[in-house]
Amino acid sequence: MRTPILALGLASVVIAATPLTVSAQTVGQFYGEAGYSKLNVDIDIPGVPEFKPDALKLSLGYVPVKNFAVEGLFATGLSGSSKNIDGVNVKADLEESFGIYLRPFVDLNDTVQLYARLGFISAKAKVSASVPGFSASVTDRDEDFSYGIGAAFNLSKSMALTVDYNQFYDKDGVDVSGYGIGLRFNF
Repeated sequence: MRTPILALGLASVVIAATPLTVSAQTVGQFYGEAGYSKLNVDIDIPGVPEFKPDALKLSLGYVPVKNFAVEGLFATGLSGSSKNIDGVNVKADLEESFGIYLRPFVDLNDTVQLYARLGFISAKAKVSASVPGFSASVTDRDEDFSYGIGAAFNLSKSMALTVDYNQFYDKDGVDVSGYGIGLRFNF
C-alpha cells in the first residue's frame, strides 16, 4: 500500500512544481508508455498469503477519435514473490502478458487527463514450490476481461507521468490487480 501512496505523492509534487501549458492527446496521434506495476496476487485458498510480484508494462496506443484510444499491452515480470507456507517455499512469477484495451479519456485541463481501460488480457504465470531435496513448478496461461482507471500528468508537449490501478485477472479463485506508475510518450 505504501508504494502507490508514494507514487501519487511524487506525481503531485512534480505537477505542483512545474508550470505547464501543453497540448492534450489529439486525433491521429500514436503514443507509447513504459511503466512499473506492483501486482497483488490473491489466491482463494485458506492459509495461502497474497503474493506481490513486480512487473514492467509496455504499451503502444493510437487515438482514432476524440477522447478515445486503442492500445496494446505487453508486461513481463521483473521479480517474483516468495512465501513460506508451512515449511514449503512457494514463488509466484509473471512470465508474460498481452492485452488489448479501449481507453476512453477526458482532459480536465492542459495538465491532467483521467482515463479508463477496458479490455482483454492473456497472461502466463509460473508457480514454484520447493522443500529441501524436492521442487516442482507449474506454468499456465489464461485469459480474462481486464479494466482499470488512471491519470496522466503532462510534463511536456510529448511526455506525461501516469499513475493507474488495473484489475488484470479475476477468475477461478485467483485475483490479480496492481498499482502502477509510468511515462507516456506522444509521437
